[in-house]
Amino acid sequence: MIRTLFDNLTYKLVALLFAIILWAFVTSTDKTTVSVTLPVHFVDVPEGVIVVSDVDYVEAQVAGPSSIISGRQFQRSRLEIPVEPKPLGYETVVSLGTEYLEVPFGVEVLSIKPSVARYHLDPVTVVEATVVPSLLGEVARGYKITRISVSPAAVRLRVAQEDADRYATVRTTAIDIHQIGQTRRIHTSLLLPPSVQWEPVDIVVTVEVAKETTSP
Repeated sequence: MIRTLFDNLTYKLVALLFAIILWAFVTSTDKTTVSVTLPVHFVDVPEGVIVVSDVDYVEAQVAGPSSIISGRQFQRSRLEIPVEPKPLGYETVVSLGTEYLEVPFGVEVLSIKPSVARYHLDPVTVVEATVVPSLLGEVARGYKITRISVSPAAVRLRVAQEDADRYATVRTTAIDIHQIGQTRRIHTSLLLPPSVQWEPVDIVVTVEVAKETTSP
């Protein structure tokens, strides 16, 4: 068995070295530097409370192979801050370093802005909010919107007690209806801070269109 392992050892080492050199060449020639917006998520949050923070998203400058940065794994990257158990209302200040940001192998985090986040804990409460669709663009010429419906029409949000009055309504992310000429059912999401959770999660907006009629 030992002899089998060492058979053609020189060739195997040369092949491995060649593969490493090739990988290094490809990643270096494909390297790019970009700025991306990433959500801030607080983890290890105690039961019955929610985090109120002055930072919901950060702007991170990263460098690495463009094939990795444009990939799905990197798109799921986020800043994760562990919550320290403190009394309600007590302000905690966190320096936002690269240690809170997990990125795929080969990607380097150059900077994060802002550099500091402040947060405190507040009792969580559940509110019912009406969903308002955010439409972008105009339907095709000769057509008109006859009806817009949202399912569900309202959602239950888990928000900070101090912010409950702000969530009577909640908007969806932008829905592009530019040049559509037929009824569309569009799955979308809600425009909310990462700390706010909602039920049900699946939001569907139906935009019904019909041809405009002309008077004789």
